Amino acid sequence: MDITKNLRTGFSNNLSEAIESNLNSLPRNLREGVSSLTGARSKTVFLLSQFGYTDEEIAAYTCMSVDSVRVTKNNNEKTLSQKPL
Repeated sequence: MDITKNLRTGFSNNLSEAIESNLNSLPRNLREGVSSLTGARSKTVFLLSQFGYTDEEIAAYTCMSVDSVRVTKNNNEKTLSQKPL
């Protein structure tokens, strides 16, 4: 159990670091979207969904359940709808 927990944590940290390291290479609307969101998981789900990944693919990449991905996407949409991109 500790191994899978460590793998999930490491994978999530790698995705977060990749997003932050490459933020300037993203199109302006995606940069602003990421900047408007809080939390690494929200940012990761946002970008992967914007890149066209399905909920199932995002769940696999982020070690989340499909339902958690859907909830995160819904929360992201609410947050982003309050801020113009």
